[in-house]
Amino acid sequence: MSIYKRFSLLGVLFILMSVLTAPIAEAHGENGLPGFLRLRTVTFFDVNFTPNQEQFKQGDEMTITGKLKILESWPTNVAEPKVAYISVDAPGPAVLVKERWVNGEFTPGSIFVEKGKVYDFKVKVTFRKEGRYHVHPSLLVEHAGPLIGPGHWVDVKASTTPFTNPITLINGKTVDLEKYGLGTVVGWHLIFFAIGAIWLVYWLVRPVLARMLLVEQGKFSELVSKRDKIAGAVIAVVVAMTLFGGYTYAKTAFPGGIPQQVYRFAPEDLKLNHFVTYKVESATYGPTTQTVVMKVLITNHGSDPVRVTQFSTAYIDFVNKALAKPDTEHVMTVSPDARITPGETKSVELTLQDEIWQKANLLPIEEAQISMAGLLFVQDDKGNRDFGTIAAPLKTDYQTILEVLKKKEEFIR
Repeated sequence: MSIYKRFSLLGVLFILMSVLTAPIAEAHGENGLPGFLRLRTVTFFDVNFTPNQEQFKQGDEMTITGKLKILESWPTNVAEPKVAYISVDAPGPAVLVKERWVNGEFTPGSIFVEKGKVYDFKVKVTFRKEGRYHVHPSLLVEHAGPLIGPGHWVDVKASTTPFTNPITLINGKTVDLEKYGLGTVVGWHLIFFAIGAIWLVYWLVRPVLARMLLVEQGKFSELVSKRDKIAGAVIAVVVAMTLFGGYTYAKTAFPGGIPQQVYRFAPEDLKLNHFVTYKVESATYGPTTQTVVMKVLITNHGSDPVRVTQFSTAYIDFVNKALAKPDTEHVMTVSPDARITPGETKSVELTLQDEIWQKANLLPIEEAQISMAGLLFVQDDKGNRDFGTIAAPLKTDYQTILEVLKKKEEFIR
């Protein structure tokens, strides 16, 4: 066996081993987004999954509701949010979006968006694929990419009957989108695969190693013969005729078609009653204790006393520790935790100590600048709630950063 064949065989074996021995990936994909993108672009809040359970079957439905605000702290190095699409993020075609509503309006496609605005969404999905995976609401911004909300684990079992997706066409005919046109798609793929295979085999039959020797010897004029040129022209003609035949078939088989419809609009603004203003006085981050401390000046312009209840950033809600339930995952300490009376301006310190900062790579200290942004919520005794954006760069001790980085390097070694 020649050395070239041996290397080719080893290459094939390496590819097969890589594919067959690869483990199943199961992780939180949102953690792969840069921290500044998750913290400074969009904040999801009041997100609910109905029914709030993990076990489902193929064909079962879930409704995801919630709100999101496109923050005023949107990074300057990211494309401005002008057109966006609210959807559901899952591994591959695992879920099927059946309905989408934004600010009470049915939304079949993209919408026009602006920084500083709040959008109330409802997305109804059907589970299409069996398996255990994470489901997230998401905002896909044109030229900026997907921004992911909080996730919910689902374990979808196979149904006793095949999954179907029936829909009624404009001519009154009902078809199953899971199979509709599948034979045609497979047929055209096979036709072009055959053409490609013939073209590939034609060149592989020619001794590849012999052609390599011609290149090394500088005999470029002998690489492509007259026969090769004729073969190339024949393949080009066959491809062109096949494309024209496909176009003719589509026009004949599906007469009276209409182009894909685009309905894009700017949703009406939500009616929000803002009665509190915020101003960040200072913001610090301690990497060793994983603690963010923010001092915020809060002014109550309303007619009733208010109390700080929650801080939301990215897809995480930090609840006032004094108001949190036993099963609350993320809490913060508010000091002083006293009501702010009408017309009063009070400086409040928020302490958010949580391993999520490093565990989710939200505040990577290796970056030149780290910052915090999100929504701070207050509420009065009548249940009226208000919120506003707070954002600020985080100050930290450089000596502490060096110590943390040194520990990381020692751990890696």
